[in-house]
Amino acid sequence: MRFVLNVIAMAVGVWVATLLPLDIAVTGGEGEWWTRLLVFGAVGVILRLLNQVIKPILQILALPITILTLGLFALVVNWFVLWLAAWVTTWFGGIEPGDW
Repeated sequence: MRFVLNVIAMAVGVWVATLLPLDIAVTGGEGEWWTRLLVFGAVGVILRLLNQVIKPILQILALPITILTLGLFALVVNWFVLWLAAWVTTWFGGIEPGDW
């Protein structure tokens, strides 16, 4: 149940990010409303899985440089996870970031 709530929160977060002027778009599912909802759900699942599996490994590997930069390198780790999610979701039409 907790996983489902986290996926819903991620999907809503991505939807809100597409409404902001951040040059982020989600493609796919332009037919019916429920197909669009499925695309946002799939993006939420991928983001949740990457945050649960890949991000802790990256944080441990980047710990020395994160300490040296007083925590600012954590932004780079977060950016990389988001970039990785955008790359994975392009296989089925997902996140299309602007100029990163």
